[in-house]
Amino acid sequence: MTTLARRLGVDLSPPRPAAELLLAALAGRSTLLVLDNLEHLPSFDGVIAEILRVAPGVRVLATSRRRLDVPGQVIVPVEGLAESAAEALFVVRALKARPGFDPEREAPLVAAICAATGGLPLAIELAAGLLRAVPCADLAERLGVDTGLLSTAGPAARSRHASMRTVFETSWRLLAPARRAALAALSVFGGGCTLRAALEVAGTSPEVLVHLVDHSMLQLTPSGRYALHPLIQRLAAAHLEDPGVRERHARHYARLLDRHAIALQDGSDAEVVRVLGAEMDNIRLAWRMSGQPRFLDHYWTLCLRLRLYEESVAIVRERLDRPPEDPRLRARLLRMAAVSSHQLARERAATRLARAALDTLGEPLPTTPADLATALLTAATRQAAHRLLPVTAAHRLLPVPRTDEAEAAQALTLLARLAYHQQDLPVMLVTSLRQLNAADRGTDPALRAESYANFATIARLAGRHRIATRYGSLADQALSGIDHPDEAVHRARLARGIDLLHAGRFEDARRSFTEGRSRTIDPRVAENCAGMLAETALWQGEFAAAATGYAETEELAVARVGGDDIGRHWCLTGRAEALLRLDGVPVERIRELLAGARASHERRRMHAKEIGLRDSPASRTIQELRLLTIAARLDPARAPAALAEALTLAERLPAVQPGMLECWTGLAELLGDAGQERTVAPLLLGHLSRYAARNPGAAARIGWALALILAALGGRRQARRAAEQAMATAERLAAPYDHRRAESLARALGPPLGSASPAPK
Repeated sequence: MTTLARRLGVDLSPPRPAAELLLAALAGRSTLLVLDNLEHLPSFDGVIAEILRVAPGVRVLATSRRRLDVPGQVIVPVEGLAESAAEALFVVRALKARPGFDPEREAPLVAAICAATGGLPLAIELAAGLLRAVPCADLAERLGVDTGLLSTAGPAARSRHASMRTVFETSWRLLAPARRAALAALSVFGGGCTLRAALEVAGTSPEVLVHLVDHSMLQLTPSGRYALHPLIQRLAAAHLEDPGVRERHARHYARLLDRHAIALQDGSDAEVVRVLGAEMDNIRLAWRMSGQPRFLDHYWTLCLRLRLYEESVAIVRERLDRPPEDPRLRARLLRMAAVSSHQLARERAATRLARAALDTLGEPLPTTPADLATALLTAATRQAAHRLLPVTAAHRLLPVPRTDEAEAAQALTLLARLAYHQQDLPVMLVTSLRQLNAADRGTDPALRAESYANFATIARLAGRHRIATRYGSLADQALSGIDHPDEAVHRARLARGIDLLHAGRFEDARRSFTEGRSRTIDPRVAENCAGMLAETALWQGEFAAAATGYAETEELAVARVGGDDIGRHWCLTGRAEALLRLDGVPVERIRELLAGARASHERRRMHAKEIGLRDSPASRTIQELRLLTIAARLDPARAPAALAEALTLAERLPAVQPGMLECWTGLAELLGDAGQERTVAPLLLGHLSRYAARNPGAAARIGWALALILAALGGRRQARRAAEQAMATAERLAAPYDHRRAESLARALGPPLGSASPAPK
């Protein structure tokens, strides 16, 4: 009070209290009083209030780390410096501390140091001053993990500003014991917390939180969360004495994950991602304290929802590095790591981990052709016994159900998916049959539905349509009885859709893919469903929709692998094939897509081992054939050479040929201009006939392509018959594009079969 009076030139000589003299002097004045650092003078708040009451012309501008107890005050928060301003301040002070400092070379380190200080000017100045004795790289590394360096006293105009610890301790001492304990407990949170979490974990009250906010020790953010400045958090943590706080923190977030467990499994629920995404830092900290398998399941699932694939791999591997687990739990962890690796396109690692899961369960997957054949026969026999024999007889051939059947089925379904993408038919058959048997022995209806759907798809692709229809019906029955879909159900939707597409049930396939894509939490399943929706549009002749669908799938693939183009090749190829069917599309646009597809394909081939891909020779052959055909369709002069090369490549094709519909029909269209009818046409005719036999849904387009080949061979009547059959099939499949093509071809080939020619006059 006396100091303020003297600064204002108040005469203190009269024998009256200084407060009375000060108030009397200010009563008639218009003055701005600037009062700095009032946080340690709470008793002065009453003086300020009295000055404002008796002197209406006086305004007070005060700085304080606590809210003053003065009515009518207007609070102007002073935030940390913005990134650019913080770095500029650091550079100025760094050059004073070490004149040889190079701001451009050290720019990334400067940014890291300023981020660690939270933009606090005093902390930035103290950190810059340390460059006199500490290398910039070491300073950046240390500031991110502790406040030891900033606690080192240095030269300062005021002793309480000599170090950040001194600044903090000044405010700390102003807090009552209960408030100190609450602040120390709040330091265990990462990324802030909600009111509910603060009260439960810190064991405090709303009144204490309000007091901490008023003292600038705690912030209430615009999102409604409480947050500590990073420096305050680390300094307060040094005062944490209650060993139970971290346990309460872990229990709170374990319960939070449990409450949202069902919503977390539903890919259409975006709200759960918003709620839990805000708590990721806390969940990470709680996981280190908890380590429970159930917690890890939820944490891992959340990582998939947030597309944190590297983190999902890391947390599972960390758990796997601990002492040996129960075999079933270890198998689950290995399978989870395999799924995460699959998201990152590390197919080799995914295959190895999924196989390791089966090894852990005592059900290794064979590796040699002979052992695969034996395993296939055994699995087929068991499935036949289950389907055909009476229950008592089947039980004598089938093993007793075990508790780990579900884990075996999960690992097998992943291996079956990987084998499908790699066109490894023996492994596809063995894994699918073994998955089918494991699911039949287990009790999970979702896994059973998935196994039926997988086997129906494989049977369809193998040309066993009656078996495919039977198991498809079993899959539909199982799916209809499931109230709460999980990932096995969404994978079943994907597999079911593939079977329905190849069977020619386009609308049913579209519904299955759409349902799977909207609900799955597995990004690869969502991506596959999106791609198959585009493929369905392509098969049905909706080429504009197909091109759009492939573009959307391409974006999903690129985002999943961190912007890399290794997942684009299939989508770019599909877009080019779709655009070739549309009128008015510039040729250069298609050439650009073709060039992009080639570049992506070549990158996969050249860097497969480095990236961890596992593309099979069959997959590479299919892609090379498609690229070759597109190029020839853009430049018909290349048709003769392209046809010859294509038929050479076709000798290496597998029985199952995904994505080949437009390739085969495109080659048939090239034949008319190639001048190679007698040598090429019979071979091409055989390939298309075999493809149509395995893919009834392709019958309309392959039908008019067959008519083109037959016409090139001179069989006009046969060609006309094939075109008419293609028209009927296109009408049944609701494929108007193929109906128009077949009808146009039929007219060009002459009058309808069986019609009478007019009698000559």
